[in-house]
Amino acid sequence: MRFLYIVSLLSIALFGKVIDRIELVVNNVPITTYDIEKKTRITKIKEVAIDVLINRAVFQTALKDRGIYIDQFDIDREMERIAQREGMTLFAFKNYLLQNGKLNSLEEQIKLNLEKRKIIESLNIRVTQKELRDFYQNHRDNFKKPSKIDVTQYSSKDRNSLMSIIKNPLSNVSGVEIKNRELDINNTNPNLFKFVSKSKRGEFTPIVKAGEQFTTFYISDKRGEVLSPFKEVEASIYNFLMEKKSEEAFKELIQRLKAKATIIYLADDN
Repeated sequence: MRFLYIVSLLSIALFGKVIDRIELVVNNVPITTYDIEKKTRITKIKEVAIDVLINRAVFQTALKDRGIYIDQFDIDREMERIAQREGMTLFAFKNYLLQNGKLNSLEEQIKLNLEKRKIIESLNIRVTQKELRDFYQNHRDNFKKPSKIDVTQYSSKDRNSLMSIIKNPLSNVSGVEIKNRELDINNTNPNLFKFVSKSKRGEFTPIVKAGEQFTTFYISDKRGEVLSPFKEVEASIYNFLMEKKSEEAFKELIQRLKAKATIIYLADDN
């Protein structure tokens, strides 16, 4: 990095008192006292906050160089996917977030995630078939699953009723159908068995919707043990390795760009 220390002549004043000023400039991106104080409230350490802001400024440079721009339409489209998973319309979801003071923060996080995704796509990361096979062979214990799962199935036309059950399993909620079931790997729908097996013993599965009904399963017990075939877990291994390699490549990119960045510190001469 190239560090230049000069006296700051840029500030915002009110009645002679400085309330904000530019503390440093990273590749022509200004970082103010307010930016640092706001981020420090999250990181608790000022030096860490400054490093995060420098990384963010470098990231903005990378986006500009690659012509990547995320607009409100992109954000709303991603937010609509989240809303659908929650069984809500985009309008209802946004209204809920707005009422709870979370709309702006979620939109900012979605924008950042989409920008990062675009950057990673530009890096052309690949996972080979050999890497997939090697990971499977070296982590076989990770791909063992139960052969039988004892569950309590809760179904209702009202999603909120199931939310009440999840919060308090002993509660008596009207309109909820309860059924005890044993799911056997040999005679249960493979997609259902896979979905239920992801949850731990003593936990509820996420709520899913099929037709007019919402359903959740409480996992009472898991029994037996079988090794999942490679083809069955290949996609999950691919996603795991791709995410791991993408995160590593992204961090390396930021570090390289930061090493080349022009960082100007605007120091107070008092």
